[in-house]
Amino acid sequence: MHSKIHKLLIISAIVFFVAEPKCSLSQIANSNTDYYSNGQALKRAKFKDNKPHGIWLYYYLNGNIKQKEKWQHGSLLWQIKYDNNKRKIYGVNAAGDTTFYKGCNCAN
Repeated sequence: MHSKIHKLLIISAIVFFVAEPKCSLSQIANSNTDYYSNGQALKRAKFKDNKPHGIWLYYYLNGNIKQKEKWQHGSLLWQIKYDNNKRKIYGVNAAGDTTFYKGCNCAN
């Protein structure tokens, strides 16, 4: 059911952590931020009852948003990917349906 989302999350995790964040996850007050070695934010995440909850943001090294995710009590509701020029590339909903955005030069 969620196999597309799980595959995207695994691929995203691999891509995001290739840049080797400066610090590991440190959950403080139900949120955490990971950083690139240059001090720029890599990921901002929120938790509720130790489960992903709320909006998660991932960033490119230059500070542009790379990906947004909406979590509710540990379940991924949607995900939107952006190119480095702040244009939406595609989005995925909880059912695993993918929407490619006009002008993204994505293969369907």
